[in-house]
Amino acid sequence: MRELTDKEITDIEQCGRVGFSCKELAAVLSVPVEEVEHQFRAESGSVYEPWLKGRMQVEIELRNAMLREALNGSSPMMEKMQEIYRRTDESINKLIY
Repeated sequence: MRELTDKEITDIEQCGRVGFSCKELAAVLSVPVEEVEHQFRAESGSVYEPWLKGRMQVEIELRNAMLREALNGSSPMMEKMQEIYRRTDESINKLIY
């Protein structure tokens, strides 16, 4: 994979924020889709890492919105946050034990 410019990295983060696929990222970068897919399979690389950063930034915003709703009494959001906490606890317990 060629070296990416700062603008391309920023664009990739934005693509992650809006949920672009490997094929869409490849089109934005004008590179073969196989190059992007390879990085996604490896969960590493100059395209995957900024894409994941953008994706996680949105996840933070979404979870904060869900938490606000849960704290304001929304039963569906309370259940959703409890599900997220359970899933997180399970993954942490797998690392510890």
